[in-house]
Amino acid sequence: MPFHHHLRRATLCAARWGIGLWLLLGLAACDGTGTDEPARLRAVNASASPAVEIYENLDVLTGLGADEVSPYLTVEAGTTLLEARAEEGGAATRQVLLAADSAYTAVVAGTPNALALLLMTDRQTTPPGGQASVRLLHAAARTGVLDAEVVPDADGGDAAEVDDLAFTELSPYARLEPGSYTLFIDEVGGSGDTAPRIDLLPGRRYLLVVTDASGDDRLRVLVAEQ
Repeated sequence: MPFHHHLRRATLCAARWGIGLWLLLGLAACDGTGTDEPARLRAVNASASPAVEIYENLDVLTGLGADEVSPYLTVEAGTTLLEARAEEGGAATRQVLLAADSAYTAVVAGTPNALALLLMTDRQTTPPGGQASVRLLHAAARTGVLDAEVVPDADGGDAAEVDDLAFTELSPYARLEPGSYTLFIDEVGGSGDTAPRIDLLPGRRYLLVVTDASGDDRLRVLVAEQ
């Protein structure tokens, strides 16, 4: 099943995001205030910094090493100030609206001196029919527009693809059968890259974060399972 080509952008600051922020967070009906129900937030360090700290309303929420994905943490619903601080001193800050009883992923991308803090709403329903759900985030600041395809290792299975994914853009979910897959990534106008094999389990949801790599490898992929 192909990814839908209409992509939603995870933007870098509230001033640029405008309507796109509301679409990404899915907050059309509820602002999280006036309720005791919390929200849940996890964080991913996809930046070039070996260590970052995530702050919620100026209080430390969690610390992350290189390529680390935190568990979901309970946070108060409503208007929240999120900040990512790199070990080297760089920071990215943004104010967001977290809905009660909703789940979110905050991704730190970029370099220590030019951090980006991206936020997305996570689906909480189980994929039907024993399938798995997959979506892709372009968090590689040094890489241009990407084409990607998740291809099953077994013959005869369905693949999922996305075209023209720009930095900070997030694809919709695609449903795939459980099994082993390979993620093929190609920078538009550049040379192709192949990520390691990805094993998808039934009833699970996956965020594949494409980010910059060091050394001879140009890209790496972080897998955040839900």
